[in-house]
Amino acid sequence: MPKRPKETQPKLDLREDEPKEITVTVRTSVYETICEYAEFHKETRGTKPTQSRVVDFGMEDFFKSDEGFQTYRMKKEKSGKGVRQSAVGEGRKAGGPGNANRLQQGRETSL
Repeated sequence: MPKRPKETQPKLDLREDEPKEITVTVRTSVYETICEYAEFHKETRGTKPTQSRVVDFGMEDFFKSDEGFQTYRMKKEKSGKGVRQSAVGEGRKAGGPGNANRLQQGRETSL
């Protein structure tokens, strides 16, 4: 009997997270940096992201890079208190939500 081909899935899960709208207040210097980053992206990638996308993806990357926070999350998950499956830093492989380092539709958040 011939071998069945191994089922494969994409490495990235490109499904969209459900957008949530929040209102935040930031310092003028942070606001100017957000705007400047959007311009930088436009000049280097050809598309200008919204301020919401800059904040959304910037915060996602920041949380993912914070080793202390990631350790906290792992301890919390092991203790049974759990972390939402769609939380930042999870689901980068097929089967789970999350799309770090990609600009996408539907991730708008008010500033």
